[in-house]
Amino acid sequence: MSNSINYDDLIKKYTRVFKGVKEYTGYEYRLDHGVRVFNYCKHFCEMDFLKNKNVNKDALLIAALFHDIGKIHKVNDMKFMEGYDDEKFKHDEVGEKIIADYLGKYVGNSDLIKKISRIIGGHHGNNLTEFESYVIWDADRLDNSGIMLLIRLIAFNEHRERNLDGMFEYWSKKGRPIALSQLSEYHFKKIGQLAKSRFKKLDKLVKNLYIECRTNDIK
Repeated sequence: MSNSINYDDLIKKYTRVFKGVKEYTGYEYRLDHGVRVFNYCKHFCEMDFLKNKNVNKDALLIAALFHDIGKIHKVNDMKFMEGYDDEKFKHDEVGEKIIADYLGKYVGNSDLIKKISRIIGGHHGNNLTEFESYVIWDADRLDNSGIMLLIRLIAFNEHRERNLDGMFEYWSKKGRPIALSQLSEYHFKKIGQLAKSRFKKLDKLVKNLYIECRTNDIK
């Protein structure tokens, strides 16, 4: 990583952008999610499957932190992020266009900013031109493969005004099948293995939660 880039300052900038933002998946979820994806990518850079790849670490890490910056355009005056049902809104494309506005003070290399923009634009598979986009794509998905997904599920369940029965039904009929199908879609074997391990823990936790809610553990 470049010594000229102060990552503490970048994280503070990102924090100011999403501080206090609420959404269907929880209070300041987007803030925490971006930092987690950043940390995943830091770990990945030290692992064998990326060590020998031609990865621009600065571009990867900055893009990882700000990969969802396009979603800021969906935050209303009440600091609530709307648009979960808006399939036409492409936050990756928006992010590619606006990221330079957030980085100018912190990243002095214009070519690096352009690369970061392209990485963000491709992190969901659209306009893929940069290898680093695949890493963030997997890191983003990994964050929703384990117990963190249950936190999202509970928060989203509250928004939908579902009771616990409704939440378990949604998980059984839709949430779990989607999560299972995504386990085969990782671009890097190692990240896919991590996701499978996390999903097993999540699946077991949801089953135990269901048992307790039914009082079936009382014998």
